[in-house]
Amino acid sequence: MSLFRSSSRNALGPLTAALLVVLAGCSSGDDAEVCADVECSAGLCFADDGKPRCRCAEWEEAAGITCEQVTPAMRLDEHGDSPEDATALAADGEEVEGAVQLPTAGVADRDVFTFTAQAMHFYEVRCTPRTMPDCAVRLMDASGAVVGSAVSQGAAVPARLLVRPVQQPTVLFVEVSGALAGRVGAYSLQVSPAGVDDHGNALATATVRQPSAESFDVTLGYEGDVDVFTFRSVAGHGYRFTCDPGNGSSPRLEARTALGARVDSTSNVLNGVAVGVKAAGEASWFVEVSYVEVPAPVTYRCRLEDLGADQHADVTTGATPLTPGTEVPVRMESRTDVDVLSFTGVAGHVYRIASQGLVRITNAAGTELKRWDFVGGYKVYYEVTTAGPYYVQLSNASAWGSTFPFLLEDLGLDDHGDTAATATRIAVGSTVTGLLHEEYEVDAISFMADADGIYRVTCEPDCGMNLEAPSGWVPRLSQPNGYIIDARAAEPIAMLVHRAGFSYTFTLRVERIGTDDYGDDELGATPLTLPASASGALQSGADSDTFSVVLQAGRTYLLESTGVASAVAYAPDHTSLRYRFTAPVTGTYTVFMSSGSSIRTGEWSFTLREE
Repeated sequence: MSLFRSSSRNALGPLTAALLVVLAGCSSGDDAEVCADVECSAGLCFADDGKPRCRCAEWEEAAGITCEQVTPAMRLDEHGDSPEDATALAADGEEVEGAVQLPTAGVADRDVFTFTAQAMHFYEVRCTPRTMPDCAVRLMDASGAVVGSAVSQGAAVPARLLVRPVQQPTVLFVEVSGALAGRVGAYSLQVSPAGVDDHGNALATATVRQPSAESFDVTLGYEGDVDVFTFRSVAGHGYRFTCDPGNGSSPRLEARTALGARVDSTSNVLNGVAVGVKAAGEASWFVEVSYVEVPAPVTYRCRLEDLGADQHADVTTGATPLTPGTEVPVRMESRTDVDVLSFTGVAGHVYRIASQGLVRITNAAGTELKRWDFVGGYKVYYEVTTAGPYYVQLSNASAWGSTFPFLLEDLGLDDHGDTAATATRIAVGSTVTGLLHEEYEVDAISFMADADGIYRVTCEPDCGMNLEAPSGWVPRLSQPNGYIIDARAAEPIAMLVHRAGFSYTFTLRVERIGTDDYGDDELGATPLTLPASASGALQSGADSDTFSVVLQAGRTYLLESTGVASAVAYAPDHTSLRYRFTAPVTGTYTVFMSSGSSIRTGEWSFTLREE
């Protein structure tokens, strides 16, 4: 129970007087005489046909409090139950003790306190159970409307309630009761100052800031708190408002015009969040810093920076001319800024661009010719087909507000043709390099093959290849980074190189690794007579050796082989025959020697005789 109780009924000033006047007007007798020995649990006593009755005023009704008649002898209560009997608190953190009593005449006890919240100040209300099981707190305004509530979880976790700032000094009420009916006992109550809301919460009360490199604190004291800042812009300048994380989380930022229209909202930047404004003229701008899901209060370190005048035009008119090979500094003044550069393209020349963000290449008519989003540091290439002016539009840079280099390079004419007819001819045993400047570009390289030549072609680091020859299919065996080629004719073989990975450049080499000792197909078959025998070697997994011989119908023959190759005979109708067989027809039969494996090479021999 409390050590003291305020006996003053004038703490509410005009509010109390108004309540008394309203209720007095409802009496039909001598209130003072009839109510002399009557106490109300809340509200005021009045005479009704000579009998005392208790009536709730608007405040009690709004707060949901019951107003019943109680005699003073029935209750020993240190704190009042209604606003006119509320115990005044200084809101300085001093602890006040009290007790919730047993219900009287069926009416649950509650204690009401009052304090004056100063403008733009935070307060914390804390109720700690002493002997009661739990402590329930409600915060109410002068009308009785409940504006906040909290319940303790035993003595270890007091009921805590944060009182949000008000715009002017305001009388508030704190009601203490048990969380459930019948829960009574002692408690202690504190109303403590919890800080000052240092910045306005609306455009009209925004804090004025001057752009600088210095950081300042922004404290959000409660969930839903908003701090608003304003500044004046210089025509053509860009501005960035940045906040570092606090309590492991970043706030939400919104940039607005003087009319409240949103022009930018939070975007992630390195170690924080930022919003940007690019000003076309002198104007007032506003930035709102609002609460994100972290325990309040939370303090952020923020700064407002003037990024300076825009360095490049936003449209093709006035675009910054580029000199190939010379870096140009670029900075996006806001997240929506666009910088336009220009160059004069030479027909057939390939240009390389190194930049950041989104790059769009357009012609003088505004037609988009190429688009590339620079992610991971790759370069973009563009081949000019028609001489004339070209424009590079830069936007949505990943690091807007920071300066990055832009470089355009003229690589000259395309280094290789795109077809077998325009292929670059190289000598066997030589190496050539190339640049695949477009995603689907093909560079054609060719060499002159001998009819009996076996060649290795390698292309690194990430190449794909198609092979073409005037005679048609080019026998090949896939190898890491290339092929083994078994030439069938003396003719040029073209290698059509394309990208197979992330690399734009390639290195290609052609080597002769062997000479084929026999023909590989029916046209190049070596003729034999019975009894027939031959020996040789397979130079690669793509190699096969072919022979022809005349056999008589109805006769039986034995075909035997040794070494890495197996012998198979084919009749004129291409029926395959092995080991011991009877010739179905008279005619020229073909014997093929092949390993049946892409990796088996080496010597072989075979014999064919009539049984």
